[in-house]
Amino acid sequence: MKKFQVALVGCALFSLLIACAPKPSDEIVDLSKARARLSLVDGSPISSDDYDDVNPILIRGPNEQLILVFESDRPCDEGCSGYNIFVTESVEAFDPTDPFYIPAFYEPVPLTAFGSPLNPPNSGRYFFQATLQQGAIVFLIDVGGGIGIATLPPSFSSGVLSGYPSLVANTNFSGDTLIHADFRTSRMITMDSAGDLYISRYNDPTDTGVSVFNDDLKATSGASKVVPGISGFTDALLYESGGYLAYGQYDTAGDEMSAFNDALDREELELSYVSTMQQYLFFADLLVFSAGEYGDQHDLYVVTSHTLDQLWYQSAEYGGQFEYDDLFNIYVTSPTSTGSFGGIAGADSICNNDSGQPDINVYYKAMLVDNAGTRRASSTGAFVGDGQVDWVLQPLTTYQQGSWGDVIGTTSSASLFTTITTGSIFAGPVTVWTGFIGPSDWRSAASNHCSNWGSTVGTGIVGLANGALGPVMNNTTTACNGGGGSASLYCVEQP
Repeated sequence: MKKFQVALVGCALFSLLIACAPKPSDEIVDLSKARARLSLVDGSPISSDDYDDVNPILIRGPNEQLILVFESDRPCDEGCSGYNIFVTESVEAFDPTDPFYIPAFYEPVPLTAFGSPLNPPNSGRYFFQATLQQGAIVFLIDVGGGIGIATLPPSFSSGVLSGYPSLVANTNFSGDTLIHADFRTSRMITMDSAGDLYISRYNDPTDTGVSVFNDDLKATSGASKVVPGISGFTDALLYESGGYLAYGQYDTAGDEMSAFNDALDREELELSYVSTMQQYLFFADLLVFSAGEYGDQHDLYVVTSHTLDQLWYQSAEYGGQFEYDDLFNIYVTSPTSTGSFGGIAGADSICNNDSGQPDINVYYKAMLVDNAGTRRASSTGAFVGDGQVDWVLQPLTTYQQGSWGDVIGTTSSASLFTTITTGSIFAGPVTVWTGFIGPSDWRSAASNHCSNWGSTVGTGIVGLANGALGPVMNNTTTACNGGGGSASLYCVEQP
């Protein structure tokens, strides 16, 4: 991986500042779960494999709610085409004393002006930056005919701008491509037609600009590459460099944050944009980014295991590398449900709203099947993973019990357990709805699914949570109306 030299004065100042904060121990950092932490109210991730989501900017609102702004090629009822800027608010207020808990968000809506989405000036993506100023969200947007400024007043979740973006006052650079905005100092970095970068004030028509001397920043120029000053440096930048995270200043090259980049490599993710949600204090920023498998669609992520300064501490320059944890949780819900809970979707909803879930920041799916093909683990053989539909387990993945961390087992390449540790899913003999054809057979039974988990009439197949694999999957049948006692669900954490 390419490395850069940090200017001695910047490094010395940075070292002095971080010496005042306690150095964290080598904690586990798990990027595989990060996408679900930017989730909707139903627990599902905001990002979908169907759409390209990029350029996330997470802003703390005036009442501590979070405002998420990002760009996506997803459709919208207002008539979106190409990439548009979307916005959403968190359902709950953000707690700055618990920065690693990210509340759920409402369904994102596009930015609109006079009832129509902005729609990009060409088929490509926008260059934009956003921040909170005087109770409103202010945008700098490269609108094709120049760099415009627009305001989104409350309610932010409406997406309704106060008007179309108007050109910035700086006529010397308003026709350039927007690279970066530092709203605290009313400055922007722009790129002219020759590829040269300049810093100027967007509200000063007489500002002739200052050249940017960071050659690496020039090579990776784009508003999707750069974020505002961090960690006490007015001119400090985080930016994307060849799919990795780099840190530097306007006039010096930076040093890539190797530990975070190693975590990206383990997930086979390529960074496309990096941002931070700034807290009250320096070094408490949360890292927000978009990334995708090499050459694939991008999703939105937030790191909720380490703050930005901790990520820097963990880099090779300061010793201590990230440990990567690929363990996923399985837990058992409270036994409150008859066999009628709204089908597979209703079961997933129970999993994501049960008080016993071990991590409220991730998304769960119920490990059960029906005979309608809504969720299927296997079609032709007991341990053959063919014909899977919306299956909940991942291949070659180790799962643990959610409450106390006992390892349950590791799945095969077919995304199925061939054995588990007896009693590892749950300590007591709890009855759990499953629908599997027989002990240690992952196929769906022909019947005994409580009419595909939507009726209290008939019987349903249940497992025994404290058993070995066979009884865990299929122990007996019980009445769908709960006559033999209501049953629980197995809930599996999703990546």
